[in-house]
Amino acid sequence: MRVRALQVRDLRILEAARLEPGSGINVLWGANGAGKTSLLEALALLGRGRSFRDPRGLALVRRGAGAATVAAEVEGEEGRRERLGLRRDRAGTTVRVEGRSHRGAGALLGRLPVVWILGESYQLVEGPPALRRELLDWGVFHVEPGYAVWMRRYRRALRQRNAALRSGDLAAAAAWEAPLAEAAEAVAAARARYVAGWAEAVRRLGVRLLAGAEVTLALEPGWRGALAEALAAGRARDALLGSTQAGPHRADLAVRWAGAEARRLASRGQARRLAYALVLGQVLLTRELGREPPVVLVDEFASELDAAARAAVLALLRELRVQVWITTTERAAIPPEAPAAWFHVEQGRVRPML
Repeated sequence: MRVRALQVRDLRILEAARLEPGSGINVLWGANGAGKTSLLEALALLGRGRSFRDPRGLALVRRGAGAATVAAEVEGEEGRRERLGLRRDRAGTTVRVEGRSHRGAGALLGRLPVVWILGESYQLVEGPPALRRELLDWGVFHVEPGYAVWMRRYRRALRQRNAALRSGDLAAAAAWEAPLAEAAEAVAAARARYVAGWAEAVRRLGVRLLAGAEVTLALEPGWRGALAEALAAGRARDALLGSTQAGPHRADLAVRWAGAEARRLASRGQARRLAYALVLGQVLLTRELGREPPVVLVDEFASELDAAARAAVLALLRELRVQVWITTTERAAIPPEAPAAWFHVEQGRVRPML
């Protein structure tokens, strides 16, 4: 997948910007606060319908403007092109796909797959399980048919059981346990299949990014034994706590490096390299499964990476043959001999560099 053209208007500091990026590595260079990350955010909005900075989108619109708009022409590996657009104003979000309007961002999902590595992506290793679940679910969604349907069923049953627990209606809570367990087992099985392939991809990339030390992944599904039995046994406890304490929403991804828990062993720089291995492992797996590879967004490329690590990451990005958007304040962070299209971002304006 690649973006052939991107137009942004009134998004944060960006008043009006148009880019025609290259099919490989694209570098957005400029000072802090110039608008580089906002360009990545524009792509995230088109890819997932939400911002990685502010999921609620409360501050997207440039001060003094009525709406923020993003539009792009995208092209898949087989040459199929599509025009996507998103508008955010006080009334909410409207998207356009090939000229047809849709209320809400759901119509965009799956049309422009994107992954991102941000300055704080070390939190994928050090942070809470919710961050790793989100990364896992993005990967499963793009390779497992039917996963989104099972996840919607699970979340609906979970909401209903939690509502019954909070109201003290244990009979109603019990009635939702069978559909909850059925959907949960399907979700967990899809996740397990995905992690098996993802773990091998991460292992291979980790060897290159982390001086040969092995990286392993293991899914912790969120319960032990049969979920239906765990829900029944924990019903009284869950009622006291007001929520369901077992299920896929409690899952985690155990990341180990050099034989130990990565979050305990890794330095900040090593955690960032582990984050690259996790995210780029998803890209590699997507390619190996013959699916449409995502566009890769990298913010603050030089953060926590020495010259050798930067060179290793750039080599991997080139080998993956995907479109990449990189932001940096340090022009020297990208070697001049590295094939890349350069853009200078300054005070919300973007221009190509020759």
